[in-house]
Amino acid sequence: MAKTRKYYKVNKLENKDFKRIVGVNKDTFKDMVKVIRKHYRDRKSKGGTNKSLSANDEVLLMLEYYREYRTFAHLGIDYGVSESTAHYTVTKIEKILDFS
Repeated sequence: MAKTRKYYKVNKLENKDFKRIVGVNKDTFKDMVKVIRKHYRDRKSKGGTNKSLSANDEVLLMLEYYREYRTFAHLGIDYGVSESTAHYTVTKIEKILDFS
């Protein structure tokens, strides 16, 4: 189970406000999450540990990092993870979505 449900708070916003806060519209966000979930489903068969954040929160964390240029320490506090986990999450999601 995810430690944070920040996405559910942001998702209640209208599309215009969602884009102002997150940086992308809801449809684009949902497409990004679909790619992440598909990647996790494909890798799930190989085993591994449970994630501490949902796919929605992982994408939101990455977009929040880009949008606000907050430190990983601040992001970690907001999402209930360590600074290193926040950094790892951003780089992992970037690679999956091929943002490099």
